[in-house]
Amino acid sequence: MPTGQSPENAVIRPLRAGDLPAVCDLFEQVFGTARTPVQWSWKYRLETPLFSTPVGMVAEDDTGRILGHAGAVPLHGWLDGASCRMYQIADVMVHPRARGHHARSNLFTRLVRSLLEALADTPEPVFAYGFPGRRPFLLGARARVYDRIEDARTFHRVPRPALLRMGRLLPATWEDPQFDSAWRRLRRHVPLGVARDRNYLVWRYRDNPFFVYQPWWLVLGGRRRGWMVTRAGAGTLTLMDALFHPFWWKRALAALDAEALAMGMDQIEAWWPRTLPLPGNAQVTKTDIVVTHMVWKTFLTTARVRRTLYYTFGDVDIY
Repeated sequence: MPTGQSPENAVIRPLRAGDLPAVCDLFEQVFGTARTPVQWSWKYRLETPLFSTPVGMVAEDDTGRILGHAGAVPLHGWLDGASCRMYQIADVMVHPRARGHHARSNLFTRLVRSLLEALADTPEPVFAYGFPGRRPFLLGARARVYDRIEDARTFHRVPRPALLRMGRLLPATWEDPQFDSAWRRLRRHVPLGVARDRNYLVWRYRDNPFFVYQPWWLVLGGRRRGWMVTRAGAGTLTLMDALFHPFWWKRALAALDAEALAMGMDQIEAWWPRTLPLPGNAQVTKTDIVVTHMVWKTFLTTARVRRTLYYTFGDVDIY
């Protein structure tokens, strides 16, 4: 190991703006995919910070070289009818030459624990979750910082024409103020999850530097009952996000079927949390992604999170 890259000498400190080029370089070394400082700034909302807590911790050696990173995407959350601070823990990575050592004292564990301790240092309630792959989840579970909520499941549906059309999807614009009205009306159906208001939709989807998305209003009986966000791919229409009364799921999917057929799509896909009833005309497959509760310095039990968390494809930055 080159001089200065010993993990024992690493200092854990909050991420600074000047670290972004080095962190992006580390990301490419670890994951084999390029990220730019502009993309990183969008994801962690560095231009318009939501909270005063750090959005990441880095580990640097005695030469100033960054050996590791653990990030916290800041989100406005909703818990039991009130706002809460919510974070998605992401981009937990350690340079290949700085890995190893005991599960509770290695750089991975030190980074995640330091980050969660910093996030919890507030009088307000904080909920942190994430979506690691199976191998990093097991590492975090051994270090007692991760706990399994459930294995993420992908829902596959072949769109079918409806004999009687009971609803339709109306194209929307991201700036529509009715998104805020919809959130105020429907948030009682989200016991735990991201506050899916207009500000969230504009940041997560309109301003996303990776993909292009389409918002829709679900119209039933001449009224806007809620909304969906989709992304069109090669033969597949991905349901990225949705918010409406649970009663309307069946009709919402029928309306999505009609839109997918009009686009020439062969399949609809979505993530389907176990807090939602599974509709017909669907197949569900388990993924290698683990929906994870960050249990270091938490105030919620995983059992409670498992019963109440609402999440979608949109909760994860890779979609």
